[in-house]
Amino acid sequence: MKQIRIALLDSDSDTRSGRKLLLGSIADFEIVFESNGSVSDLNEIENALIDVLVVDQRLSSGAGVDLFQKLRQEVGSDQTPNALLTCSFEQPTLRLAAIEAGICQVVALEEGPEKLVQSIRETAKQQSNTTLFELFNLISSQNPPQRTDLNFVRMFDELPDKSASSFEKLRVLWQGADRAKLEQFKMSNLESLAENLPVKTIPELIVRIQRSGLFDGE
Repeated sequence: MKQIRIALLDSDSDTRSGRKLLLGSIADFEIVFESNGSVSDLNEIENALIDVLVVDQRLSSGAGVDLFQKLRQEVGSDQTPNALLTCSFEQPTLRLAAIEAGICQVVALEEGPEKLVQSIRETAKQQSNTTLFELFNLISSQNPPQRTDLNFVRMFDELPDKSASSFEKLRVLWQGADRAKLEQFKMSNLESLAENLPVKTIPELIVRIQRSGLFDGE
């Protein structure tokens, strides 16, 4: 049985201890690092061979999403562990920010320990539980302003034919806003597109496409 190596970052030592006790009791889980989430921990996180980074939104250094972004900037997307963000309760704005940062899953405290364990397993496989329809609704409800990344946009001009075709199908689907089609869409269809772009997850890819205005073209 392959062990899932986990790091716990949380400013609340009681919460961290409780999670360590819970997760440490699971046969294929191994806690290899824990801290209150200070910026000085970034080097240790990089060297700890972590499979899943369980990071709370409230850290000693500030927001968990911000610390994860700093880690990506320092070590690059490929070397950054897959991450799961925990928070006190469901917050659409926070969920969208986490997705855009490349975090695989967001788990609220109210969802309970079973959800946390399940989400860690999915995060280890770099799986997201967000469907295209849910993502469409989340972005539509939050209406984030466009923030064009010109380097990201230019990459779409250099995509291989298969990836360019996947993007075009996604663009047409997004513009059509048909609930049934959005619900039926398999996010795995975008794997080849994601592999050609600097993103950690497919939901991150979609948010960055929307933010860059690429869904608005003809």
